[in-house]
Amino acid sequence: MGLGPSEIKRMTMWEYMACIEGWNKSQGKSHSVEGDPMTDEAYDALCDLGDMWNGR
Repeated sequence: MGLGPSEIKRMTMWEYMACIEGWNKSQGKSHSVEGDPMTDEAYDALCDLGDMWNGR
């Protein structure tokens, strides 16, 4: 999740569990996704957009 030990130690259990839930959702480990899977072309376009956004 990118959190260091000192950051985690300062959190309440509720805050930590909310971080885990958010991380899992962002990684696709939550509710089922409806619709068709992303095509290779759409994935490539999304990656290109991310590269452009990050100045690559």
